[in-house]
Amino acid sequence: MLRQLWRIALKIFIFGSVNVDVSARMATLPRPGQTINAQGYGIGLGGKGANQAVAVSKLGGDVRFVGAVGNDPFGEMAVREMQRFGLNAGSVKVIEGADTGMAIIQVEEAGQNTIVVCAGANASWSASDIDTYAFDIAKAKITLLQREVPHEANLAVAKAVKAAGGTVLLDPAPVGNASLMADLISLSEIISPNETEAAEITGIEPTDLASAEAAARKLLERGPKIVIVKLGGRGSLLVTADEVKHFEPFKVKVVDTVAAGDSFNGGFAVAYSQGQSLHDCVRFASAAGAIAVTRVGAGSAAPTAAEVDEILKTASLN
Repeated sequence: MLRQLWRIALKIFIFGSVNVDVSARMATLPRPGQTINAQGYGIGLGGKGANQAVAVSKLGGDVRFVGAVGNDPFGEMAVREMQRFGLNAGSVKVIEGADTGMAIIQVEEAGQNTIVVCAGANASWSASDIDTYAFDIAKAKITLLQREVPHEANLAVAKAVKAAGGTVLLDPAPVGNASLMADLISLSEIISPNETEAAEITGIEPTDLASAEAAARKLLERGPKIVIVKLGGRGSLLVTADEVKHFEPFKVKVVDTVAAGDSFNGGFAVAYSQGQSLHDCVRFASAAGAIAVTRVGAGSAAPTAAEVDEILKTASLN
């Protein structure tokens, strides 16, 4: 049943950022003050909102993505890339006088990365803008939010979802001011931080499964019913009021981790929109994230449904 979930599509609403990613590959990340030679670079579609929407689209999900770009060549490129990946960009606004958001990414051979984001048009959203999308928000089974757009706009979406009886999956990245996020966390049924984000929000460093569970339980106290801590090469930890389950990672060759979290969340949303069990949702998400780290890029690294189907059938776990 798990491997067939992509054959049916239900509604997923995603509100978030659109960036153009400029990434450079290098042997090791530079130290402060150090200049090094890159092994190569690339330019492509990015932004956590767009990445997650592309991930859902490539997996066969029925997604409505709402974002913004500037009236510039980068914005035109971003829209073309979304369309190339099969994502409907009809709800992506073009903001006159604004630059398209940009992310400067450094990726080392081991797969780790650093990212600096320039918000650009992503900063243009206000709470009042969200009324336009009330119908789509109300009919969505799951709504994905991240923190690369203004907090007030995110909060307006979360409140609309809550009023409609829907589900918010919050990717709390970047954390920024953790105390500012309290109201958004309380409105989110599901939250999926990585290790760094879990530590920033809770003050507990998830150095092992026990501390990851402790961090997750602190998040449960703030309102969510489901916490999924993404542990990178150690897999992921699912924590609810009733259970704790560790999901081992798939055994793959890591090339670039940039798309891991967004592909994970996109995969989870597709599975959740099908009414799959929570365990199957996490396993499907884990497979999507595992495939994404085997290649370079953000949206371009997101897997297809057939690829996830294959890894679920054949791949081994660490």
